[in-house]
Amino acid sequence: MAQFNWTYLADDGKAHKVGLFHGNKTGHVLIHVNSKIVLIDFSVYESKNYSIFLDDELCEISLERKDGKFWYGMKVDKEVDTPKNRERKKTEKKYWRQTLLFFGSLIGFVLLLLFLVSSFNSPASNEEQRDWLALGSEEVVAKVLDIRKIGDKTILETIFVVGNQPTVSTQAFDQPQPLLNGVGIPILEGDEVYLRYATAQKQVTEWMPDSYTRNQLQKYKKQALQKQLALNDTQTEAYAKCLIQTAIEEGETTSWAHFYFQDTPPAENPDYNRQSYLRLIRDGAFQKAVFEKCWE
Repeated sequence: MAQFNWTYLADDGKAHKVGLFHGNKTGHVLIHVNSKIVLIDFSVYESKNYSIFLDDELCEISLERKDGKFWYGMKVDKEVDTPKNRERKKTEKKYWRQTLLFFGSLIGFVLLLLFLVSSFNSPASNEEQRDWLALGSEEVVAKVLDIRKIGDKTILETIFVVGNQPTVSTQAFDQPQPLLNGVGIPILEGDEVYLRYATAQKQVTEWMPDSYTRNQLQKYKKQALQKQLALNDTQTEAYAKCLIQTAIEEGETTSWAHFYFQDTPPAENPDYNRQSYLRLIRDGAFQKAVFEKCWE
């Protein structure tokens, strides 16, 4: 397994910790920024580049294969046309002397930051941090890497970041299908899920399929929108989006599921089905909210 970490210092002095994980056998690539997963790519066995934004700065992470080995690097792309680069070029032309002084100060600050980081990572500091983490657990966002069947068990493999360290975890479930979330949609490869991770024991203690990350909620809302447009071809996309968003704002986070399951019989999904959808869109309070928000 290949693993690399970089620290990018923004103009405002904010340090961004960037990490890369590349599986030797699977070829899976994970990139995380400040302990949050921002990109996952599968089965990468050849050279490849990835672009990420750190604040308003575009950075390029490269995986280059040479002589059967991978070489990894990260750099700021100062040539591509971005607002930040346009501003940078104007500044360099007009204030080149001030820029030299700025970078001189920046180098000194980076050296100071490296010294402070080195001091913080002393054995005593690490011991204190371990003692603090041992007191409890933390909630992490994990990406589903793989779902497979072994006998009568469903195996889910996830990856998440704890303490800037990518961690792979495997859970086994008795369900014949992948674990269902609170509305009845199977969890699929690439989905985001919440896990509770015991830092002292270094293991997952709780699987939370009923909670949704912002990215996962956007994915479900998009699927609900596609179903709404497919079954109601007289509606515009803007109006259908407004219907779903209004349902969420006026009800619960999972209200989008009424739209997703609007052609499902109640016997297949007791909570979200064609009847629950009709009850929602015929509700007087909901219709009033739709009139106020979607008919502007």
